[in-house]
Amino acid sequence: MKKLFLATVISASLMACNSDDSSPSITEPTQQGVEGTIELVDLNTNQITVNGHNYSANNIVYNGTQLDIVDLKKDMTVTISTADQDGTQVRLNPTIAGAVTKINHTNKTFTINGVDLQFANLSDDIDVGDWVMVSSLPAADGGYTVLSVVEFDDVDLIGQSEIEGLISNLNSNTFELTNITVNYSSAEIDDNETLLNGQWVEVKGEFTNGTFNATEIDVEDYDDLGDNNEVEGVITWVANDKTSFELNSRVRFLVNNQTEFDDGSRNNLIAGQMVEVSSVRQGDNRLATDIEFDEKDNDEWDKFEFELDGTVNNVVKTPTGKVTSFSINGQTVLTDAKTTYDDGLNQVNFIDGINVEVEGVKIDGNRVAREIELND
Repeated sequence: MKKLFLATVISASLMACNSDDSSPSITEPTQQGVEGTIELVDLNTNQITVNGHNYSANNIVYNGTQLDIVDLKKDMTVTISTADQDGTQVRLNPTIAGAVTKINHTNKTFTINGVDLQFANLSDDIDVGDWVMVSSLPAADGGYTVLSVVEFDDVDLIGQSEIEGLISNLNSNTFELTNITVNYSSAEIDDNETLLNGQWVEVKGEFTNGTFNATEIDVEDYDDLGDNNEVEGVITWVANDKTSFELNSRVRFLVNNQTEFDDGSRNNLIAGQMVEVSSVRQGDNRLATDIEFDEKDNDEWDKFEFELDGTVNNVVKTPTGKVTSFSINGQTVLTDAKTTYDDGLNQVNFIDGINVEVEGVKIDGNRVAREIELND
């Protein structure tokens, strides 16, 4: 992001000035965990630049397979742990990994694990059958904005397929990710978490006959980055009062008078805005301590937001009392894992006849509530 230019200039200056080829110092931040895209790969110093900081790339892994710095490419998404017992660890964190089943080099489109994707910089060297890692960010329409597509031929990696996305249409054995059916009946769920619609999950397994058969599922909420972390990404929803926002369709961050802003202000918190967010855990929530703004992704995001104001009817609840949907002014609204209730509202007292204001997002054509509060 914006820090890349400065980091690149500093690195270049140091390399030019040090005739003895000494390496520039590593400027790792104090955060325990960092997630972002690779801005620079320096083979001479064995370092990579992520979120404007330089990190040692001596320990690179993907699903337990050790890799080399030559495997890393610009715009790949990585997770970095600075608190690893063996030193800094760089973990590849693709959104989708698997074999290419369709490709059109003219249109720059391709298909992996049943997901149709487009990438303007798709290499002509990639063809059907090649195993690739796709790094991406959530798109305004609920799909993926591809950042990089990298081919691998390591026999230890081929066959390790995965896909990330938002759970929808969850039932006892299957759910959907971007309209792809996932069978999780035999999957191991990390930390034995209860799966819910609206969670962003990483699913590992195998895609066969139109279904992704899951072996492992991990709910992605940045908790594995530690209590003090830094994440790069795109804002996918913002509360009207700017007191909270959602990043990368994964986690909601709180904003208060302790939050500092770089290259912008609270008013710049809008869906589609690219940011780097440093945060700390605050009870069950995450507080954004510093937000650095970069370019806006695009102007499509406001088309996928909605607000409704009126009387609730047709409330549907599960046998355990969890609200799953309701109607306002003839419009059906769904709820999911990210829906919050304010002004004393909860699952129990949310009933037909109450008057509410609803803010939310449109996902796969459905209105999904993000915040519900009593109407003044």
